Amino acid sequence: MELDSYVRRFSNPIASSDDNREQKSIIATSNTLRVTLFGLEWSTLNSLTIFPRVFWLNLTGSLAEDTSWARSGHVVAQHQFDIIFSETIPLNITTEQSTTRRKMHRTEDRMIISIWLDDTKILTIDKLSGLILHYSSPEGIPIILQQQNGVNISFTRAVTDNDLGGSSENFLTQLSISHPWLAQLILKYSKLFKQNSSFSPFGLSYHYQWRCVGLDPDKPPVVFCRKISAINHSDTMMKIKCHCDILRSGFQKRIMFTGFIEYDVFSSGEVAIACNLRALDNLVACLSSLPRFGLEATLNSSLYRVKYLGRGPHENYPDRLKSADFGVFETTPKQMHVDYVSPTENGNRCDISWVNFTDDNGSGVRIKSDSTFHFSAKLHSLRELHCADHTFQLEERKDGESPIYVHLDKNIMGLGGDCSWRPCVRPEYWIRPIPELSFTIHMEPLSQQL
Repeated sequence: MELDSYVRRFSNPIASSDDNREQKSIIATSNTLRVTLFGLEWSTLNSLTIFPRVFWLNLTGSLAEDTSWARSGHVVAQHQFDIIFSETIPLNITTEQSTTRRKMHRTEDRMIISIWLDDTKILTIDKLSGLILHYSSPEGIPIILQQQNGVNISFTRAVTDNDLGGSSENFLTQLSISHPWLAQLILKYSKLFKQNSSFSPFGLSYHYQWRCVGLDPDKPPVVFCRKISAINHSDTMMKIKCHCDILRSGFQKRIMFTGFIEYDVFSSGEVAIACNLRALDNLVACLSSLPRFGLEATLNSSLYRVKYLGRGPHENYPDRLKSADFGVFETTPKQMHVDYVSPTENGNRCDISWVNFTDDNGSGVRIKSDSTFHFSAKLHSLRELHCADHTFQLEERKDGESPIYVHLDKNIMGLGGDCSWRPCVRPEYWIRPIPELSFTIHMEPLSQQL
């Protein structure tokens, strides 16, 4: 049965009792409210077969006439319902098969591994860190920029006022920042007396805890590759496996995490990145929560047209998303930025199935995962946001002219908000660093024909 017939089957029972059988909504009017039941929204994931088609029913309540406090049409209530059909809806996916067969090969030197499709270099990986330096489409369109640090594993965020709430500004805690043994003692002591709870008067601030273990946005951890190997599985697929350590920045390069980063590269230009880490540092295990866990990348400035399936249209976080409905939204990095008086973490979107970054011609990249994830796209780097005290300290930038700083997160810690003078993010919105962290994303080039 075709999709339209499902829409009609669902629409008819809720349509008005008149003869208009194709009506997709009804209006029920009272003296105070006009309730609009406005049909079904759907999204077709043509190249994302691991997700089914998604349907939602949106119910919105708005004022039927002017009042002393708001005008007619002002929304006072809304809710979104997931629609689940008992029958399977045929996807009817047609995939365009390339008629051009590209030759896939790699080159290596002492510092880098490069993957080529014919004469086009699509991927460069740094042997020292095991991270992507550069990524281009098979047509040679730059996607990830080498001069802007490529791709990295991300654990930090620009701190919020709530991240700063709690005990941290005394001689003992400041001394512990540079003395790990003292930091571990303080963190264990605070957990023993439950001082990291939401309502503890003596709880250690999240920012202090993060600085103790080396998760400072101003001095983020560094990735060191112990061993790297490349294997040609076939003419159309190549695997690169890196055994990596995540080291604390500074003179005390303690190993915080260890694990593997694996890259599956396909002759279509698609790249799958799988990251599996486990904590080695006892300090990390003492944390209430990591700020985030995922990947960050710097994209070509021309890929400023953003389209995604997830929650929106405004920013949302794990503990602030009830007002953000599911849908397919289009935006830009500049529009995603929230201009808080004090620059901070902002602009996140939750429960993402896929996100496209394209230029004016429709060329770019689609990013997806094996499960939903979080993402944000900004015109300022995390470090710039963290180090700025006021908005005037951030350079004015425009879409299409500045590199795009993208975060793709498996998890991001909630923001809290019960108060701002204690650590107040509830435990269900924490990211525990143990026993293991894993995340997989797929980057699929998009051409203007799609």
